[in-house]
Amino acid sequence: MVWNEEVTQKDVSAIAQEARAWRIAGRQRRDAPLATDTLVSGYKEYEKEYDRNFGAWVAGRLQLEDLAQEAVSQAAAVQPASIRRWSAELLRTLPALVAKVFCFFTVANSGESYTRLMQNKDTLWCGGSDDDGAMKIDNVLLKPHPTQVLTVLQMLGYGGKPGQLERQLMQIRTGEGKSLVLGACSVVLGLLGFRVRCVCYSQYLSQRDKALFADLFDAFRVRRLVTYSTISDYAGHSILRKGAICALSEALLRGETKPAAAHSQANSRATPRPESFQSSVGGFDDESMAVSESKTGNTANGVVREPEEILLVDEVDIFFGEDFYGKTYNPAVKLPEAAGLLRTVWRLRHSAGNRLLSDIKQSPEFRTILQSFPGWDEVIEREVQAMCADVLCFDDPKPHYDRGLDKLGYKVMDGISFDIHYGYRTAFA
Repeated sequence: MVWNEEVTQKDVSAIAQEARAWRIAGRQRRDAPLATDTLVSGYKEYEKEYDRNFGAWVAGRLQLEDLAQEAVSQAAAVQPASIRRWSAELLRTLPALVAKVFCFFTVANSGESYTRLMQNKDTLWCGGSDDDGAMKIDNVLLKPHPTQVLTVLQMLGYGGKPGQLERQLMQIRTGEGKSLVLGACSVVLGLLGFRVRCVCYSQYLSQRDKALFADLFDAFRVRRLVTYSTISDYAGHSILRKGAICALSEALLRGETKPAAAHSQANSRATPRPESFQSSVGGFDDESMAVSESKTGNTANGVVREPEEILLVDEVDIFFGEDFYGKTYNPAVKLPEAAGLLRTVWRLRHSAGNRLLSDIKQSPEFRTILQSFPGWDEVIEREVQAMCADVLCFDDPKPHYDRGLDKLGYKVMDGISFDIHYGYRTAFA
């Protein structure tokens, strides 16, 4: 893990003074005051608690398991149950809570190397801060720098007033460690009893960042509450919470009052997958669907309510690019009756002039699907028109076929996505 060295060398007061804040109202952006003194004070409290815990670990007086348990107990005492009840007591607790999380991260990821170097320091050339040629043992520690700590405190509302946790859009420069900021916020919010969804545009980046904090999620008992995913998976999960949309849509098409057992069972596990345009059906992993199994939750009248969810979005600027902004998320259900019609469209794709649509409408397959779904003639004809348009440009964008996986994918940002489907073009490809 490499961070921008210029950032790690800056004084916390200088970093806080350089920070700028704005408040957006409608289309107006106005300068907003930033509680720099409060943030610097919070950082000093954090630093004191971090050093105390790290020193206790070095001296053998504190085990990582005990550090995590202290954080769990401390957070339980101030759990707000809602972002609308962000109390002064909670705010006072944040620096110490963040310090415990970051201290655990440091020890878990670099403590063994630090201990080994300390045991052999007499045989190493360990100079002072002015000796550039000497090995500085402390440099081996993966220790969060002031920018990261201040960002976490600000995101968690430490620079604000008690009342409600506000939405924020924050920017830090390349190399300043967004992954660590998001991971720490996820742990702290999980400790405070919230379900956390950390969203990114890239499956690779999402899984990488999740792996970085996997041990902490387990140690602090928040794994069931924290989910890393792409924006498309998040959209699919949000839809599923309101019902098995694919099964319900099929039931509507078939004139059923409720999904048939076979279709309902299949689609209740199905998740509409991403895309800019049209999606087939896939599934979630166990973790993303396991929130309800967590024992953490808000209790009212003896009833455990599902915790509130907080959304953390990484690489926000990407979502305002042409690949995402303004695109729709369209879950789809596979209809067995449509397979024959698709094959007919493909077979007739070379029909002369504008005859393709009329040739298809005269085919037995078209008549069969009209009979299977009475009353949906207009919808079916629109879909056939879409098939006719897509079959003529099925290789745009160019698909990527992976023989090993036997899957068709498309280039998305930094890799190939096997979740994205471009309407009927993907079916024809």
